[in-house]
Amino acid sequence: MYTVNYIDGIQRFVDNFEKHIEEDIDIDEAIAEIHISKFHFYRLFKEVVGLSVYDYIKKRRLTRAAEHIKQSQDDMLTIAIKYGFSSQEVFTRNFKKMFGITPGRLRKEPHFKISNPLKPINANSIFLEVKALNGKVRIEERIETLSIKLIGISRYSHDENVSTITPFINSFLQQVDRIANRRNDVLYRVCYDVDQTNEIHTYQELVAVEVADFTVVPEGMITKEIDSAKVVTFTHKGRLFQDEEGRVLNTYHFICYHRIPVLDGKLTNELVIERYGTEFLGPNDDNSKMDISFSIT
Repeated sequence: MYTVNYIDGIQRFVDNFEKHIEEDIDIDEAIAEIHISKFHFYRLFKEVVGLSVYDYIKKRRLTRAAEHIKQSQDDMLTIAIKYGFSSQEVFTRNFKKMFGITPGRLRKEPHFKISNPLKPINANSIFLEVKALNGKVRIEERIETLSIKLIGISRYSHDENVSTITPFINSFLQQVDRIANRRNDVLYRVCYDVDQTNEIHTYQELVAVEVADFTVVPEGMITKEIDSAKVVTFTHKGRLFQDEEGRVLNTYHFICYHRIPVLDGKLTNELVIERYGTEFLGPNDDNSKMDISFSIT
């Protein structure tokens, strides 16, 4: 677990960088000023923020450059140099990779809303959320590709149906032995066909296990194949629910508020997958682990 001193050090580094964002700063010297070893700082920054120090600096400068383009008529080379890029070509390449649009197009379409701008992080707020979760969220993620065949039961559901998830899963577990060709005992909960047009999001919810093929499908069950889906996966550690407050819901909030905004990928809203493997010891065990994956591009 991170100490307050480490978090304060990260925040001081970020605040100092924001004051000098248009200047050529010596990163190692800036780290030395906060009295944390360079080795530990780089590692902790990545774990807390979700980006390396260099990626954070680059994305913040690109975000400020986008604001500058909208608010001025300065030429692109001047803006590129101002925000630390060695040439207009390097600036344009990085800008397009982050925002999906060239600086020139943004200048022509000033009302275009750029995607995934990076706001200055507040390390202290992240620390408080981690502390509130009693350290039950891993501050890391991994990008992976999933290809699985699933058989299970499905229903139409919505965001306010949380209290019925456990009974729905239990109803499936009572009949899982009917699936003769399952590969293992890993349980999947998959939400797909998400409709976000209304305030309460709706979706299809599938509880299933992985199978080798679809040659035999028990009556009343359905199949779903996930073929080469690119996802970002996080890990939740601890019990899923506690009293009226759902810890796993806190994990979802933490992921969506702090981790996804700094991803290189963009959410597609096609799939949300929960995976309960051998390290899942039950919904009320503090040592339980389960994975949460979101489909991305």
